Amino acid sequence: MDDSEGDYEKGKRLYKLRCLHCHTINTTAEKQGPTLNGIMGRTSGTLPGYTYSDANKNKSIFILAARSVSVDDSARTVAKYRSRPWLIKFCYLNDNVVWTRETMDEYLKNPKKFMPGTKMIYNGLKKAEDRADLIKYIEVESAKPIQ
Repeated sequence: MDDSEGDYEKGKRLYKLRCLHCHTINTTAEKQGPTLNGIMGRTSGTLPGYTYSDANKNKSIFILAARSVSVDDSARTVAKYRSRPWLIKFCYLNDNVVWTRETMDEYLKNPKKFMPGTKMIYNGLKKAEDRADLIKYIEVESAKPIQ
């Protein structure tokens, strides 16, 4: 995903329709989900004061050729690639998800598939353009100071 992708205004509308009822941004008000203030670049499950699911606190991702792919069982996945050593040099495991445009895109596509056990009940955004728009809005707004 390119940094220039996404339309801020369309993302703002999507945020109001799909996210606002559970998440805040640029405010200290609390809702069912964690605030999105400063989410970009933050490790999943680490915002102080919010009780995350174990999935959000302990999720690992598998990196293969610079593309993040969610895995449910890290040990099984590594064992699978041991039989193909030419791939191993391109992969490693992260300790947890860091929210970037790419990881946010994968998560928003299907939160329950990306992070089985997450408390987020949202089914996801199927259209890549919608995800890019929403990510653009979150990226811009979450970087602003809290009002």
